[in-house]
Amino acid sequence: GHTTGETTYDQWSTRVDHQFGQNDSFFSRYSDARNDVSSASYVNLPSIAVQRFTNVEASDTHTFSQTFLMTARFGWQRIGWTAATTGPDVALKAGTTAAFPIKFSGVNIIPPIYISGGYPGMSQGGSYYGPENLLDWALDVQKIKGRHTIAFGGWYLRDHYVTDNLTGTSESFTAVPTAGLTTGTGDALASYLTGLPSASGRVIGSTEGDMITNLYSVYGQDS
Repeated sequence: GHTTGETTYDQWSTRVDHQFGQNDSFFSRYSDARNDVSSASYVNLPSIAVQRFTNVEASDTHTFSQTFLMTARFGWQRIGWTAATTGPDVALKAGTTAAFPIKFSGVNIIPPIYISGGYPGMSQGGSYYGPENLLDWALDVQKIKGRHTIAFGGWYLRDHYVTDNLTGTSESFTAVPTAGLTTGTGDALASYLTGLPSASGRVIGSTEGDMITNLYSVYGQDS
């Protein structure tokens, strides 16, 4: 078959540094990247994958005195990845929704259909990994007192991740359902046209994931 594909990659970043008076040194940065990949291979339906990555960081160092300073930092990272076998809404025209009424993210989907004997099958799929949002805050304090340099601080991270992947649903057609008593009779395509699969399966229930993780850490040091 003939295959065509296209990849588009965009990335940009900006940063700001500023001194607030004599006591505050501040900086902030924003970065963004997007990667789109599409391909089409006859006779299969086209596939599209979209990836996007966003990163934000901000930090401020405050000087209370020559021997006492504090740095506060904030970070945000967002990751999103969507992959789909798309194309025209052919599920209704193909008649698969009567037996497998599947929707994924609001789109009618044709489950994987395998036809043995060298015939091309049909399949539409979908998945998304994210958005995943990671938020973190950090605080570092340093105090010099006599011969001691005392440092302490803490860090907190919150990770929120959602995902889903169309999986576990399929139909397989072989020559067996249309075969007669004579060896070598029957045809997998005839079995498909008469709606007689040799095997089928589907996942019952939700496969969605919505997960939250919280991480904490603290430290103290005296040099």
